[in-house]
Amino acid sequence: MKNETISISALAWTRADFEKAGEDIPESLISDDFHTEGELMSREEVDVWLADSYKTFLVVSERNPEAFDRLYDEFVIDVHYLLELGKISNEEAAAILIKSNYSL
Repeated sequence: MKNETISISALAWTRADFEKAGEDIPESLISDDFHTEGELMSREEVDVWLADSYKTFLVVSERNPEAFDRLYDEFVIDVHYLLELGKISNEEAAAILIKSNYSL
């Protein structure tokens, strides 16, 4: 997934999707055959995920603008999935998706 153009949120993957792609399975999905990572995330986990994404973007935007653009595109898909699940509000999503906030 990390090396290909995606149209589905990484947070929308089930355990089977991770296995099929040969990716490491998130801890929350190891014993769950039915849910996606996004579905299982608590609000606290969403906030941690957002903070971690922000930190990653700050580093990547300085070092590799092309990688930044690719990661940001994937991030947008993930944020929309979290919005679809009701994990964040429309207002939060709009604020989160201001691209200029993620580069120095």
